[in-house]
Order: sequence, then structure tokens, then C-alpha cells
Amino acid sequence: MFCIQRYENRRDWRLLESQLTHAAWFLKLTHAIDYAAFRGRGYELELRVGSNGATETLIALGKADDPFAHIAPG
Repeated sequence: MFCIQRYENRRDWRLLESQLTHAAWFLKLTHAIDYAAFRGRGYELELRVGSNGATETLIALGKADDPFAHIAPG
């Protein structure tokens, strides 16, 4: 599970540290979501976004296929 919260300046976003990623600061919510999805590839993914005291589950995806599983060694 990844958690994204509003940064203290109320403009930017913070991805909180988890087992799969370090804490990070993003200017746009879409960038935080993209990074969390990248770090969570190959795992079941749940993404929670919080702002102004409210938290919502934004995305819950099943386990993704490994993008390199079908590439023959070169």
C-alpha cells in the first residue's frame, strides 16, 4: 500500500515511506501516482490519497504481469 498526502505547503504532494519506496516530494499528484505505480509494479497495489483530513482509496489494482517475462535473452 502506498500513501500520498498533501505537503505542508498545501500545493505539493508527499509519497510516504513504505516497504517498496522511500519518502518523496512531488509537485503534482499525477507524478506521485506514476512513481508509486512504477515502484509497485509486479505487486498487488493499493494507493491512498489524503488531503485536508480525508483519505480515499484511489486505485486498487491486481498483480501486474512482469513486462520482461516474455523477452528472450539477447
